[in-house]
Amino acid sequence: MLVEKSDAGEIVVCSQCSNRLRISGKSPVAASQSPVNPYESPATTLSHPVDLEGSATSNDIVTRNRFLSHETSLKGIGLLSYLGAAIIIPLSFLTLIGFLLGGMQQQGFPIVAVFVLFVYLAIGIGQIFVARGIRRLENWARIAIGVFAIPGLIGIPVGTLISAYILFLCFSKKGRYVCSPEYRQVVANTPQIQYKTSVVVWVFVAILVIFIGLGLIAICAGAG
Repeated sequence: MLVEKSDAGEIVVCSQCSNRLRISGKSPVAASQSPVNPYESPATTLSHPVDLEGSATSNDIVTRNRFLSHETSLKGIGLLSYLGAAIIIPLSFLTLIGFLLGGMQQQGFPIVAVFVLFVYLAIGIGQIFVARGIRRLENWARIAIGVFAIPGLIGIPVGTLISAYILFLCFSKKGRYVCSPEYRQVVANTPQIQYKTSVVVWVFVAILVIFIGLGLIAICAGAG
């Protein structure tokens, strides 16, 4: 096989039959090295990585790890709120029973007892909604948790320390960002990163259980 070059292109001449075949562009050798597939999609080179919606990027992972401790603490406060609701709601009924067993038959007693019952029930139900919201990192729940923590500042020294810590978690710069829509999207994009409840929160849970237990004992003793 001979290859003749001309202005119109290359001409391949068969050495056996002398047939000529005109070829434009690349030589047969070059063409055989880079075959063209008519069904193949055009190749595309990406200068930047594609960030698909709902997929984690390196920035999401770095951001999540940076704020994970604060996120964990806020969600732990939600756990405290659930626990408080689980105790306050039954406590409202125990308060009414304590009044009844105490023999307080003064005028207007039923009205006072019913009022106390509904106040406790309202607080307990509110705690459930707030706990659910803060564990979802909702901004309104962050504000509500902070407002509920303010009265605890007068409980010197333990109540003051706990309430001050909760206020810091809720109203600090990190707390505001963790409860923002932007950070919630980061959390949704990084499900592989799991949080664990901090030791500080478990200490607060133990303290809360002890104080509420003492309150129940006091109510039962007063009723007796």
